[in-house]
Amino acid sequence: MPDRTAPTAPPGTSPRPPAGGESAAEEMWFTLLGPVRAWRDGVEVDIGHAKVRAVLACLLLRRGGRATSEQLVDSLWGAEAPPSAGALVRTYIHKLRKGLGPPLAARIRSKDGGYVLDADPVRLDLTAFERLVTEARTKRDEGDPAAAAALYLEGLALWSGPPLAGIAGPYAATQRARLDSHRLLATEEWLACLVDSGQYADAASELTGLIAEHPLVERFRELHMLALYGSGRQADALAVFRETRRLLREELGVDPAPGLEATHRRVLAADPALIRHRDGLGRLPGDRRAVRAVPRITPAQLPAPLPRFVGRKEPCDRVIALALDPAAPDTAVTCVIHGMPGVGKTTLATQAAHLVKEHFPDGQLYVNLHGVDDVAAVEPADALADFLCALGVPPGEIPASLAARSALYRSAVAERRVLLLLDNARDIDQVRPLLPGTPGCLTLVTSRNQIPGLTVAHQAHNVHLGPFDTAEAHEYLVRALGDSRITAQPEAADEIIAYCAGLPLALAIVTARTAHLPGAGLDRISGPLRDTHEGLDALSLGGDPSENARIAFSWSYDSLAPETARLFRLLSLHPGPEITPAAAAVAADLPVRRARILLDELRRVHLLDEPVPGRYTCHDLLGAYGDELSRAGDTEAERAETVDRLLSYYVFSADAASRLITTGPRRQMVPAGRRVPKVKPETFADEGQALAWLHAELSVLIATVKWAADHRADGEAWRLSWFLNALPGR
Repeated sequence: MPDRTAPTAPPGTSPRPPAGGESAAEEMWFTLLGPVRAWRDGVEVDIGHAKVRAVLACLLLRRGGRATSEQLVDSLWGAEAPPSAGALVRTYIHKLRKGLGPPLAARIRSKDGGYVLDADPVRLDLTAFERLVTEARTKRDEGDPAAAAALYLEGLALWSGPPLAGIAGPYAATQRARLDSHRLLATEEWLACLVDSGQYADAASELTGLIAEHPLVERFRELHMLALYGSGRQADALAVFRETRRLLREELGVDPAPGLEATHRRVLAADPALIRHRDGLGRLPGDRRAVRAVPRITPAQLPAPLPRFVGRKEPCDRVIALALDPAAPDTAVTCVIHGMPGVGKTTLATQAAHLVKEHFPDGQLYVNLHGVDDVAAVEPADALADFLCALGVPPGEIPASLAARSALYRSAVAERRVLLLLDNARDIDQVRPLLPGTPGCLTLVTSRNQIPGLTVAHQAHNVHLGPFDTAEAHEYLVRALGDSRITAQPEAADEIIAYCAGLPLALAIVTARTAHLPGAGLDRISGPLRDTHEGLDALSLGGDPSENARIAFSWSYDSLAPETARLFRLLSLHPGPEITPAAAAVAADLPVRRARILLDELRRVHLLDEPVPGRYTCHDLLGAYGDELSRAGDTEAERAETVDRLLSYYVFSADAASRLITTGPRRQMVPAGRRVPKVKPETFADEGQALAWLHAELSVLIATVKWAADHRADGEAWRLSWFLNALPGR
């Protein structure tokens, strides 16, 4: 079977363009036989996230028929539809129209409580596939199997993997099974035409892989026997039959079907009628090498840079320096840009890539690996198929296995200077097969994970991206909203900057909400941000992760093991601004060694940072998100016990320290209060250790005083204040 996961033919080169006059809408090209994608004039259109693509798939599959809102809801969610499903469908339709743009957007019409996509003017890979299969069957019936095989091959080359790839929901699952059955039937008919036209070697090669995928399909086994026999391999053909008979008896308890038995008898008898002959030039009729060649192209796949790129001078300069390093032509440079959700990793990587792309004249390749979001992660084999096609490898020549694709890919980029942007990577296993093997290439990887394996095994450079500083955040607001609005209400602007804490995603959402209210002051936005939980609501424009901070955060949280997720939730109860493994162990009632391991896991996915070894911090918005999760997922008793343990830890530790460093009349003994069982405070050997601990924890202890008062722990609040005020120099 040709290119089982090879990408769809580029738009504009579809095998059979639609009949009729040309129009702007006819320059669109849609694919369902793989990922749901769309192109306009040969350039891919960003049609949105998975749910929007699912709506497009539902409309395209109806071929101009109406899809009711209820049908779309059922298609997308089935029995798990949320209460807001109807409104979400309307939002997805709006996003789809916006993504497709005129004039095709106008062809998505509301009709009788549903929606219709006029299908006449669009190019669809499924329609092209069905037309080619119909023509191939006509040629086969006319007695021209070679011509039929070429048509089947052209149709099968349109497939780029599992149909509707990345689309979830019951409707997609049903349609995926239906389309897969059509593909399998067309594959079987294509292989039969190869055998009938004497293309034995090609058929045998394809059938080897297919039988491994579909071991119980007897028709494939029968064709394999014919192909091997036609290639002069009678013994191998007979071995196929023996293996088939053994497998069927062991797996199903049956004997081979009559057709396979008959083929076995004819091969055993060396029936000469099974052999077709080559032509006088030694070529097989309909040789696949006669299929239209694909010209070598220079890929230019980078996403467009954002018009408002602000700050980031130091990390951007570092990436550029790596790309333009005089030693770079002698090495393959890999750079991992990592940071917390919403910090702008993709934006930075895209901006830097555009600034240096002229130094990579052989092209730029891009793939969103979806390593952390709610879309199915892109497998390395699928990404390699896309890259090979973009580099000019004909789809029919892309091998099936990951190892073979990776080897062909490294050969394709050898002696080339190519820039790769691997966005949203999950781990080293997803990235490693995509790395070029020769010098002169630059690979930029973005990830919420640090991927230390790339540093160890491939000497990758690491660029940690943190939030905006105050100046960068202010510049972002000015660029987005205009200087006059910021100047008119500087306090509100400062309040927005403080709440967003430098997170570009948060600032982008806030400014988008403000931009929709051109006559309103900034206080319309800054007001709701004052309340933590209402503030998170204010950081949402819809269901798209680029418009919703909660969704962006959830992708990292959902990847955590239950024990790590619990620690993240309970850390939101800590007063801040920093926490040590010892305090984290108290919060979660864990051994310190175990707490340290879990903290490092949170650091690796950038839900925590470690600015100083052994001291961890959490972005304010992530802290608010963790508190929201804790209120929903932890009992009030567990939350209260966590607060009690932390208060006991800090009060009794501060008491122990103060006893060593305050003496004489300044030291007035006061009881430290009730000590929570099992909570072990810090112990100190001497005054130096006590002073060092107090110095390191001073900001935390001061925050704990207010925190204790907020939790109505007045006794702990005044005792801790007493201990701190009794210190020398206070």
